[in-house]
Amino acid sequence: MVPLTITDRIRMPALAVAPAVLDTLKAAFTYPNKKRASMMHLMRGKPWLWKSMPEFEVSWGAEVVNAEATITFPRGGIGKIRKALEDAGLEWDELDNRLLVPHLHNYRTNVALWTHQREAVDACLEREQGILRAGTGSGKTSSLLALAAEAEQTCLVIMNSAALQEQWKERAMTELGLAEDDIGVLGGGSKKVRPFTLGIVNSVVRKMDDVGFRREWGMVLCDEVHMAASTMFQKCVDRFPAWYRIGASADQRRKDGREFLIHDAFGDVVHDAKREDLILAGKVLDVEVYAHETNEEADWYGMPTEENPTRRVDFMALVDQLSGSAERNALALRIVADEVAKGEQVILFVHRREHAERLLRMISELGIRGGLMLGGATSSDEFERTLVGMRAGNMQVGIGTYQAVGASIDIPRLAVGVAVTPCGANRQMFGQARGRVCRAPDGKMTARLHVLWDSRIFTTHLKNILSWNGHAHVKRDGDWERLKNRG
Repeated sequence: MVPLTITDRIRMPALAVAPAVLDTLKAAFTYPNKKRASMMHLMRGKPWLWKSMPEFEVSWGAEVVNAEATITFPRGGIGKIRKALEDAGLEWDELDNRLLVPHLHNYRTNVALWTHQREAVDACLEREQGILRAGTGSGKTSSLLALAAEAEQTCLVIMNSAALQEQWKERAMTELGLAEDDIGVLGGGSKKVRPFTLGIVNSVVRKMDDVGFRREWGMVLCDEVHMAASTMFQKCVDRFPAWYRIGASADQRRKDGREFLIHDAFGDVVHDAKREDLILAGKVLDVEVYAHETNEEADWYGMPTEENPTRRVDFMALVDQLSGSAERNALALRIVADEVAKGEQVILFVHRREHAERLLRMISELGIRGGLMLGGATSSDEFERTLVGMRAGNMQVGIGTYQAVGASIDIPRLAVGVAVTPCGANRQMFGQARGRVCRAPDGKMTARLHVLWDSRIFTTHLKNILSWNGHAHVKRDGDWERLKNRG
C-alpha cells in the first residue's frame, strides 16, 4: 500500500514504490522548457543566449519528512498519480490533511444564479479543487462569490491587479451584503486580513513565509489564472493546504504555453461555460468584429533570412512603431468619432501608457470627453474617475492598456471596443478585448470590436480572429463583407 499524504502538496515516501514507478511519476511532472525552445528558434545564431537554460521544467520535488526521503507532487496532479500507480498494479492510501477552516459569519449571495452559474458552483463544491472556465459576461465573479458563501470557509481570493481587486470588493459588498470593514484587503499599502480577504498576488506572496497565514484559509480562489506569473503558482497557491482550491479563467491556456503550471496547481477543468452556449442562451452577445486594414509596413520585423539577415523579432519595438504611426492613429480616431456620433461609448486598447495618453489628447481635441484607464497606484484615481464616468454615461471614451483593462472592468452597457495595437496573435488578449463589450443587459442588442489589422506585417491575424470569433468583417471594394470561419 503506497501512502499518499495530501496537504498543500501530495507527499509520498521515496522508497514506497520501485525505482521504475518513481521515474514514471517524475516524468508525469516533467515538461519541456518552452522558453528555451522559443529562444532556440529566435536566436539560432546566438546559442549562448539559450544553451545555459534547462531543457526541462519540473514540478515534483524532494524533501525530508521525519528523517524519511519524500517525493512531493503538486496537488492538482492527483489524477496523474493515481493513474501511474494503477498502471503499475499498486494500491494506495490517501491521508487527506487539507484544512477546513469554518467561517462563522453567515452570509449568502443575493443574486439569483443562472443555470450555468448554479452548475458551476455545484461542480466546484463537489470536486473541491479545479478550474472554472467561464467567458467574460458569463457571471463568473457572481459564481465565485456564491461559491465562497456556500462553502462556509474562510476565503482568500487572489488576483493580479488593483482594479480587479476593487471590482471584487464592490461586488462582495453588493452581492454578499458585506460591509467594507468585513472585507480584508492585501495590496496597495493595505494589510487588512479578514475571513473574506482579497489579495493582489505580489502582496500575498510576501506573506507566504508566515505559516499561520497559510493555514488561515479553508478556501483559496484565484481569478484570471491565465494572466498570473509563475510566481503565483510556485510560490503562492502551491503552498496553501486549504480544502478548496479553485482557479478561474475564460481560457486557462497561457501565451507562454505553460498551462501545466495552472493544471498542476488546481487540477482539471471542473466546469466549462462555453461562449457559444452563453450566446444561444442570450447571456452574452455575439460580438461583430471589424478588421480595418492598414498600410503599415515593417520590413525589419521577422525572422532573419538570407535576403534580409538583419531582421529581428522584437514585438514591443514594433508596437512602438505602430503607436507612432500618424495614419494608424488617425484611423483609430475616425472609428471613435463615428461610434460616438451614433451615441455609443467606446473603449480603446493599446500596449503603451504613452500611446494611451497621446490618443486621449487627440480625442479631446475633437471635443470628445475621454479618460485614461491605466494600471499602477499613481493612476488609480484617474482610472476610477473614468470607470465611474463610463458607468454613469457621461464619459464617452475610455483608453487603457490591454493589461490594465483586459480583465478588470465591468461596464455592462459598453458596446464598442477598438483594438488599436495588435491582438491578433494572442487569443487571450483578443478574448479579453471582446469580453469587455459582449455583456447583454436588457436593451443592449449589438456589440462591436474594431481591430486595426496590419495585413502587410501580420498575414495570419485575420485567420486567427476568424478561428477565435467564428466570423469577422473586412472591407472589399469599399463595402464591409462578413467572412465566416471555414475551419
